Amino acid sequence: MLRVRVLGELALERDGAPLAPPAGRRLRGLLGWLALHPGPHARGEVAGVLWPDVLDESARTSLRTALAELRRTLGDDALVGTRDTVALAPDVWVDARTFDALIGEDRLDDAPELVRGPLLEDLAEEWVFAERDRRREQVRDALGRLAARAEAAGDLRGAIDRTREQITLDPLAEAAHRDLIRRLAVAGDRPAALAAYAHLRELAALAEGGFAAVASDMNWLASMAGLAQGAALLGDTARAAELYDRLLPYRGRAVLVGRAALCLGPVEMQLGILAGTLGRREQAERHFDAAAAWSERVGARPWAIWTAIHRAEQLGATAGAAAAEAERIGFGRAAARARAVAQAAAGAGA
Repeated sequence: MLRVRVLGELALERDGAPLAPPAGRRLRGLLGWLALHPGPHARGEVAGVLWPDVLDESARTSLRTALAELRRTLGDDALVGTRDTVALAPDVWVDARTFDALIGEDRLDDAPELVRGPLLEDLAEEWVFAERDRRREQVRDALGRLAARAEAAGDLRGAIDRTREQITLDPLAEAAHRDLIRRLAVAGDRPAALAAYAHLRELAALAEGGFAAVASDMNWLASMAGLAQGAALLGDTARAAELYDRLLPYRGRAVLVGRAALCLGPVEMQLGILAGTLGRREQAERHFDAAAAWSERVGARPWAIWTAIHRAEQLGATAGAAAAEAERIGFGRAAARARAVAQAAAGAGA
C-alpha cells in the first residue's frame, strides 16, 4: 500500500518501507496536488495549475512527461485516469484526507498528531501557499476547540498546552494569545501570564511606541480589545486607563476582526471591564448595561452571556444565570467560566 504524507515535507511509504520522493520540484508538486485533490481531474486543469506560465499544449506535454516519471517512481498502480483525466488511485492513503475525516467525525484529539509541519514544507509554489494557509487555519481551529474542551472539563493545564500549540503554529494569532493570558491568570501562574501579556504587546508593536503604535487598520479594535482583557486580568491599571481613553470614542460599536469575519462583542463590554479594573464602579455598570442592551438588540445571546460574566468578575454580581443560559445553548466555554466565577464568589462569601 502506498502512503503519501503532505502535512510537513512530502514523504512516501510503500508497504511500510520508506520510499524516496520524486527528485524534481514539479514532480513533487504534481504528487502533492493530486494527494490534496482526490478524484479524477481534467488534465488541462492540472497542467494549468502546475505550469501556469506556458502555453496550454506545452503544459499538457510537461504533464504527460511528469506522469510517466511518477509511475516509474510510485508504481503503475498509484495513478489512474484516461486520456483526459488523472487521479491518484483511490486506495492510496493520504494523511491530509485522514485529517479531514477525523475533523469531520469530531475526533479532534487524533487529528493534530498527523501534522508534522507546514503543508508540503519543501515546496514554494503559489498554489501551495494558499493550501498551506487554509490547512494552518484548520489545524489552529482544531487546537482551539481542544483547548476550549479541556478548559470546560476543568483541565486548565491541558487547555494551556493546546493554546501554546496554537501560538507555535500561528505566532500572530491574537485570539490565541488572549486565551493564553486568561488561562494562565485563572491557573494562578501570574509570571507566565505577565510574560504572555508582554509578548502580545510586542506583537502589537508596542515595545517602543506605546498604544499609538498599533496599526490603524480594520483589526485595530480587536487588538485593543485583546490588550484590554490582558490589562484587566493582570491588574495593569496604568495601561487600563490609557486603553479606556482610547476605546471610549468607539462606544456603541462592535469589535470586529477583518471584514466582519468574527465579532468579539461590543466595545461597551471592553469599557466595562476596564472601568471595573480601575475601580470606577458606576462607569462599569453603565457600560455593562449598554453592552447587554446591544447584545439584546442584535440578538447576540453569547455576548449577553459574556457581558454578564464580565460584570460578575468586575463588580461581584451573580453569574449563576449566565452559567445556566450558557449550558442551555451549548456554550461550554462560557458556562465553565461562569461556573468558576460563581464558585469563586461563593468561596469569598463563605
